[in-house]
Amino acid sequence: MKDIIIFDMDGTLIDSSEDITISVNFVRSNFGLPPLTKTEVVDIINGDRNKLAYGLYGIEEYTPQHRNLFESHYFEQCIKNTYLYEGILDLLEELKRLNFQLSVATNAYTKFAEKMLSHLKVDGYFSNIVGACKVKKGKPDPDMIFYILNNSKPVRRVIMVGDNHTDLYAAKNANIEMVFANWGFGKIEDTHNVDFIAKNPIDILNYL
Repeated sequence: MKDIIIFDMDGTLIDSSEDITISVNFVRSNFGLPPLTKTEVVDIINGDRNKLAYGLYGIEEYTPQHRNLFESHYFEQCIKNTYLYEGILDLLEELKRLNFQLSVATNAYTKFAEKMLSHLKVDGYFSNIVGACKVKKGKPDPDMIFYILNNSKPVRRVIMVGDNHTDLYAAKNANIEMVFANWGFGKIEDTHNVDFIAKNPIDILNYL
């Protein structure tokens, strides 16, 4: 039986904030809206997911035009400035040596996740890369976690690593352990529900 670690992507494995901001502002410019700062974009995307469209574009729900503009631009933009957080590569290598099975569960579209992780040369560490298109509901619903478990060998222990409340509630909804990535985008107020707070990627090894 294997121990599985499931990583969130944006704000946990990678810092993609610059490219996300550029693509959001590309869409905003097409609708005559002023640009947002990177800090503003990060705060919005790590807030209430039901208010994303309003925060980013001032609309109640995404329209096909908003989605298509963002997706076409971001697919080209997403690898230009995105980088691995310091210590992530060393962590993945050590977890591989320790024979952990690794997966990614991200609310980003799968095609973006696969492209970015491949560009950063870490896609080969992961048995599953599960994005928003592979399941009916993204995090905080546990569908991604269950998808990974259903496509894995028998497991003994399952740990979610993420920087956002959506990761926390996905883990709790799936009844698995949760490690908070304290270096990432997000903020988790109810840290009493977190099993471990990792100060940096290598700190995760102290929990295992």
